[in-house]
Amino acid sequence: MALYPCKSSPLSVGMRTKVVFLVVVLLASTMGAPALNVLNSSVHVRETSVGNMPKNIAETGDIGQHASLKLDGMNNPHIAYYDADNGDLVYTTYDGWNWNTSTVDTTGDVGEYASLVLDRFDRPHIAYYDTTNQDLKYAHYDGSNWTNITVDAQGDVGKFASIDVSSNVNPHVAYRDETNTNLKYAYYNGSSWNNMTLDGNWGVDNVGEYVSLELDSGNWPHIAYYNATAGDLMYIHNDGSMWNKSTAYSTNNVGTHASLALDSNDLPHIAHYNMQFQNLMYTTFDGGNWTTVAPDSAGRVGEYCVIAIDSNDLPHIAYVDRDNGGVIKYARGNQSWDFSEIDEEGEFISIDVDTQDRAHFSYYDLSDQDLRYLSHSGAHVDQITQSITFNQQWGGIRMAIDSQDVPHVAYQNLTGGVKTISYATLNVTATQISGNNVWVIETVDTNLGDTAGSWLSIDLDSQDRPHISYYSGDTKNSLRYATKNSTGWSNHTIDTGYRLGWFSALRIDSTDNPHIAYSELGGNALKYAMYDGSSWHTEDVGTQVGGDKKGLQLALSTADVPHLCYFDQNLLQLGHATYSGSSWVKETNVLSDDLDLDTSLARGRYCDIEVDQYGDPHMTFDYNLQKEIGYLKKNGTSWDGWNLSVLHENSFIGYTQLELDRSENPCFSYADNHRIVTNKRDVYFGCLDKDSGEIVLRESGQLHTDHYFSHNDWGRYLSMKLDSNDSAHLAFFYRQNTNFGSVMYYTDNYYPTFDSDGDGIPDYEDSFPSNPSETTDHDGDGSGDNADNDDDNDGVIDLMDDCQFGIIGAGADFDGDGCKDSEDDDDDNDGFHDGDDDCPKGMTGVGDDFDADGCQDAEDADIDGDGVVNEDDDFDFDPTEDTDSDGDGVGDNTDQFPDDASEVTDADGDGVGDNGDAFPNDANESSDLDGDGVGDNEDAFDDDANETTDSDGDGVGDNSDAFPNDANESSDLDGDGVGDNADADVDGDNVSDSEDAFPDDPNEWNDTDEDGVGDNADAFPADANETSDVDGDGVGDNADAFPNNANESADSDMDGVGDNGDAFPNDANETSDGDGDGIGDNADVCSEGDDTVDVDQDGIADACDELVDSDGDGFSDTIDAFPTDITEWVDSDGDGVGNNADAFPADPSRSVQEQLPPNPSPPVVESDDIEEADSEDDVQADAITWSEFLAQQGLDGTIAAQLVAVVFVLLLTKIGFSARKIRKLKGQLHEAAESKTQWERFDLDEDGEISDLEFEAYKLFRDKDKQQASTDEITEEAQDEVDDGAPDQDEAVMSEPPVDQEAIRDHLSDLEF
Repeated sequence: MALYPCKSSPLSVGMRTKVVFLVVVLLASTMGAPALNVLNSSVHVRETSVGNMPKNIAETGDIGQHASLKLDGMNNPHIAYYDADNGDLVYTTYDGWNWNTSTVDTTGDVGEYASLVLDRFDRPHIAYYDTTNQDLKYAHYDGSNWTNITVDAQGDVGKFASIDVSSNVNPHVAYRDETNTNLKYAYYNGSSWNNMTLDGNWGVDNVGEYVSLELDSGNWPHIAYYNATAGDLMYIHNDGSMWNKSTAYSTNNVGTHASLALDSNDLPHIAHYNMQFQNLMYTTFDGGNWTTVAPDSAGRVGEYCVIAIDSNDLPHIAYVDRDNGGVIKYARGNQSWDFSEIDEEGEFISIDVDTQDRAHFSYYDLSDQDLRYLSHSGAHVDQITQSITFNQQWGGIRMAIDSQDVPHVAYQNLTGGVKTISYATLNVTATQISGNNVWVIETVDTNLGDTAGSWLSIDLDSQDRPHISYYSGDTKNSLRYATKNSTGWSNHTIDTGYRLGWFSALRIDSTDNPHIAYSELGGNALKYAMYDGSSWHTEDVGTQVGGDKKGLQLALSTADVPHLCYFDQNLLQLGHATYSGSSWVKETNVLSDDLDLDTSLARGRYCDIEVDQYGDPHMTFDYNLQKEIGYLKKNGTSWDGWNLSVLHENSFIGYTQLELDRSENPCFSYADNHRIVTNKRDVYFGCLDKDSGEIVLRESGQLHTDHYFSHNDWGRYLSMKLDSNDSAHLAFFYRQNTNFGSVMYYTDNYYPTFDSDGDGIPDYEDSFPSNPSETTDHDGDGSGDNADNDDDNDGVIDLMDDCQFGIIGAGADFDGDGCKDSEDDDDDNDGFHDGDDDCPKGMTGVGDDFDADGCQDAEDADIDGDGVVNEDDDFDFDPTEDTDSDGDGVGDNTDQFPDDASEVTDADGDGVGDNGDAFPNDANESSDLDGDGVGDNEDAFDDDANETTDSDGDGVGDNSDAFPNDANESSDLDGDGVGDNADADVDGDNVSDSEDAFPDDPNEWNDTDEDGVGDNADAFPADANETSDVDGDGVGDNADAFPNNANESADSDMDGVGDNGDAFPNDANETSDGDGDGIGDNADVCSEGDDTVDVDQDGIADACDELVDSDGDGFSDTIDAFPTDITEWVDSDGDGVGNNADAFPADPSRSVQEQLPPNPSPPVVESDDIEEADSEDDVQADAITWSEFLAQQGLDGTIAAQLVAVVFVLLLTKIGFSARKIRKLKGQLHEAAESKTQWERFDLDEDGEISDLEFEAYKLFRDKDKQQASTDEITEEAQDEVDDGAPDQDEAVMSEPPVDQEAIRDHLSDLEF
């Protein structure tokens, strides 16, 4: 394979020598095989210039200035521009088929300085200048309607407008303030527009021309503009907190025509013009420094420059070259700059790049005053071959499109007198790399006769291999067939005869076998050849009648049924033929009643045919002497017809072509030669919507390409195909001179990708283009990455390698993730980029990292990243707080009361904390003293929960005011609707207030006794001292000591007990006499009986005396056998005679001695002795007498009697003393009853009383440690009693020893037992 550049080189000369040698060898090899020629291809690879096909978008009047272009998500262009003739703002967009144009604003002269942007919904927004009012205006389309408004009308503003839209669809505009020569900026915040001056000194500095604005990824604006005062290129941007202005470039007079674009890192790229040196300038910022270069300085270049940045952050710049007639140039930067020319002239250029990084342009054509658009992804044309010899009358060009949408072209090539069939296909890999179409050109067959290749044909099989049929040329006189396989081209002779095969049409069937329809020149033969996989078969197509069958075309149905169309030279008619399965069926005169055909005129000179999915044929053809185009579809036995004429009266149609799109709508192309006015041939392409009947022209003519090619004679031997996207591909001959010109290729939307192994990776990117299971070999070890388990050969298997395709070989890897530190953006694998990681080689792996600084909390000295180290931070996990002055748990930054621990927030901002604010959301209120829900400031009665307002200001709250809106009235006692102040009978009792003693009481009107209580309610109306008798006892409550007790009314002694119920009505100390003894219960010592009965005279009434000793003998009556006889108390033998008097106390049968001594005295007997006597009575009852007893003891009876008498006297004395003590103690206890404390000392069972038992216990306790009082002491004490009376009771009590209550309780228990 040889590479043929535009100029010869030693290498190319050498390669040509090799080619000549190969040709000679191959020619020699053909001599021995006249029917089968095998030719090793002569292959040329040449890069062709790309001639973009500018489209005239708007051609009526002076239109297209201030053009602004943007591409949508489908890469379709949108353009806003100025209609100078009408002074309107116009917008147009391409939908894939049509340009749809609308007038946006017609009010006044509007539309200059138009700037267009598309939002994220691909809806247009336009900023522009209102020349009439000198205002900045803005228009946007919401999907249904356009809306336009004036944004700024302060002076002459709005020139050089530049717009962008934020991600939330809010527009931002930078523009010039002409009045003040300032730079201004306006933005919409979602509800209103805000504008401001960014630079300028109100007329002193001249800034703000050539403004260019773009928003970064954070929606912050960046603006480039011109400072005319200093001649500098200026740049200003907002970083989210402030505006930052800098001079981007200041050498010489630079900065006009500034155009700004941001790259993927939000860094600015600016194209601008150097007025002093008239150069194109390019300035960039790398984040630290500005860099400026001059991409083009060849002549006066750079005006109207515009810039776009592609997905690789590479610049694309379009601009004007004044020295070359104002041509539009295009520069693409990638380490170096590549330049090309777009069109012959233009201004007001706009540029954008599509998703495949291809540039699109719109601009104003100064000469034609038209708006134009062109793009590498849109219409463009190439010269496949340059300046070849071609028989313009009997030539041949045909094209096919493969499964990858790559074009394949076969054509006649008679250059250098060598009659050759040539083949060209696009080298997609080289095309994508170079950016220009690179065609591979091969020789199919050579050394043929004159006119070889006339009306040849090409088709592709299922493997995209080309098959070509062609005429071998005069003197050769045969139909030839060529196909290409892996070894090269194979050529076959199919049929021979004089000029047989002059016209041929080839199709490949579903089994990849070729079918060829062919005819002869100068005869009426119409023949058909088919290859069955092993041999060729030929036959006539029906009866051979008429003349030459020219313009022959062939189509196969899905069932491989052939259909032919042709022109019969003698009949001048369109013919159709098909195979019925057993024979050929021919229509020699195809007509349709739907078309206005003049049957006297020739029709069908150029036809084309296709078959739809139902097997029905469709045809296009010319008629009425090639002035109109018809379209036919077979409908049973007839043909439906449509007129496709979109032509002018001087049209001369030729080379019609037909393709069915994916919806089976017919698409057609043709060449139209304007024979009278211009005598120029041009190419057209369009489609018919069968449902609507609308004809849609995709192109209005491939004009305006004089900058690259002359279009005087385009379209001969036109061939058209549609690709998988229904995009049109056309090949045709561009005649530059007689039998001399170029083979051209055109597409309206084409950029193919070739993938040999079908793995989805273009061959030029595929390291294994023939192996669908492999595409890359990262480490270059010859093993595809899919099969290689260590793609970067670093010793870490791919499954464990986070950098599977990292730096090849081993190296330092801190976190062991397979990514070497030099390539690892996260050396510690904590999820933070090293550049953002404060601990780039910290703890490995992902852990808790509150402030997301890359340092895990366990190693972070400032966990929340607030700049305060943890030990000084009151809030380690709150970056907004570090101090809590009042210790309430809320940081000072948040705490509106940082020094008040009881308050944190003040929602209403009234200075009162929400906790203490009764109305935390009402700045006008903070307290509610009466708790009625109405703040004190608003509450007219802040201390009355029942009232809040006083509408009439009368001091009475509305709730209580019967007349809240009448300051003169507040009540209506009788509810008659008349306020009390005005009512003559306020209480409504029909008694005039003047006569009513109770004017406010409807139940009263008289007060006879004038005691203030009405007679109706007064129980004693005539007694001024009484008004009520609650208990109804007839005594007024005022006089009734017991107003609620009907049984009582007086209390004479004022003791609280009514006289009727008081047993002692005049004694305040007594009220009852329970025992009826005439002594009040309070003074009654013995409430159980008559206090006056005290037999033993001990001061204790007998009824209450536990120790009654009636005879005073010291023995209680209860045990005293003789209670009234002081001399007796025991009768041991029960004979009724006391032991003292009983001479025989143990003998009941006797009691008196027979002889008694004189004056006998009873012996003194202790109680114990008595008990012993009782117990021994049975033993001694019959014993001796006292006299005998004494005698037996040696005692004198008389002396014994005297001793007994003495003892008896002593006993009586003691008994008397004991009785006195008992009376004394009882008296003391009686007095002590009035003292609770003294009383409680002896009330051991706490029943509120001193029982006799408790009293006796007290006595026993008191006397238990006392020594027996001597007789003298007793006598002295008794004498004191006689002399002084009873001892002072208070002294007696005070002289008593302390009371041991526990001891008393013990003795009490003994007594009870």
